[in-house]
Amino acid sequence: MNLLNLKKLAATLTVACSLAFASSASAALLDLSSSNYLGSINPGSPAGGEDEEGYINTLVGLDLNEVLVIVRPGPDQSITRSGNAIAGLVEAVYSDRSNTGDVTDFNLTGTTSYILAKYGNVSYAWFVLGYVGEIEVLGTIGNGLSHVSFFGGTPTTRVPDSASTLLLIGLGLASVGFVARRRKA
Repeated sequence: MNLLNLKKLAATLTVACSLAFASSASAALLDLSSSNYLGSINPGSPAGGEDEEGYINTLVGLDLNEVLVIVRPGPDQSITRSGNAIAGLVEAVYSDRSNTGDVTDFNLTGTTSYILAKYGNVSYAWFVLGYVGEIEVLGTIGNGLSHVSFFGGTPTTRVPDSASTLLLIGLGLASVGFVARRRKA
């Protein structure tokens, strides 16, 4: 194999690995500056499915930037609606929960209407109805991510690509190139 062919192979592997990295970084990020950010619940407990469904439905009913303070034993609870004008809000119906661990990427199919992420004592909610594709929930907002709840549909989780996967792809492409080169000779 001469130097020119080796350079072509290296360039091909570089492009393939770049495309693999680019496709794994295409998830839409849910953060507090997202236009579909609905609001927060502080403290976001109790944190059962029915409780969180009630929080989302309360947020839907609030005016933009409105804060509802619920006096209760222990700390009072604040439910704060974001200033984002979001069209098409629907009633939340609890579907499922992911005790996330390290998984913060999910594949939405268009049926999930809301996502609620709980970080320590505070929960944040986003409206995602109709979104199809990968979505990423931040691993930390002040505190680490406790869990993510889904309303109206359950997405699938995405297993992040590791460096070893990209290495195997690169080795496979190199092997195919090597075999093709030997067959020509």
